Amino acid sequence: MSSTGDEQVTTGNIASSTSDEPGTGGSSSSGGDEGPVPPEAYERWLKVELPGTVCGNNSQYKFFVNYKEYPAKQGELEPPLVTAVGVLLPAHLTANGRAILANLPVQQLRALYNKPGDFTSRTGRGPRSLEELQTALALERAQGWSEEIELIGAGLRSAGAPIFDLHGQPVAALSCTWRSRVLLRDPSELIGHLVAGAKEITRRLQ
Repeated sequence: MSSTGDEQVTTGNIASSTSDEPGTGGSSSSGGDEGPVPPEAYERWLKVELPGTVCGNNSQYKFFVNYKEYPAKQGELEPPLVTAVGVLLPAHLTANGRAILANLPVQQLRALYNKPGDFTSRTGRGPRSLEELQTALALERAQGWSEEIELIGAGLRSAGAPIFDLHGQPVAALSCTWRSRVLLRDPSELIGHLVAGAKEITRRLQ
């Protein structure tokens, strides 16, 4: 197998290139019924060199491999993220909502959730009673940020930090969402940026 220039060659779920830098092109496609090669890592470009395989200019042929879920179905390529303007989601299930709820007075929280029907669920997960919600919110209030894992949508995880007005009331939150199957190297770094950003907005509001 040989190639010259920036030509891309796609085989199964492996995208290859003769370039010395991993590209963003080279989408994967299914090729046959063979199972996947056990990956070293997901969502990361790995450089693979095959001895004896050269390009037209006799340079070493290089593969840049990005492993994905296998087999990929159309509906599983990316988890759907709710981003439409005007969509209302249960506050006790979102990272933004929980960041605000965690800093409300207990009386106000009880008024918002005073019957079992208030504890709706979208994925079969989440608090089902006021006691469960208060326990979770107490932990999030103590750490200064909130989190939800697949409470809004399967495959998604979010973290949020509260924003306060000049009276010290929670009025908004800053959040970030990512795929729950993707393990961040250090999620505390991302969360630290969220908390710092929320504190800066709070400072400007005050």
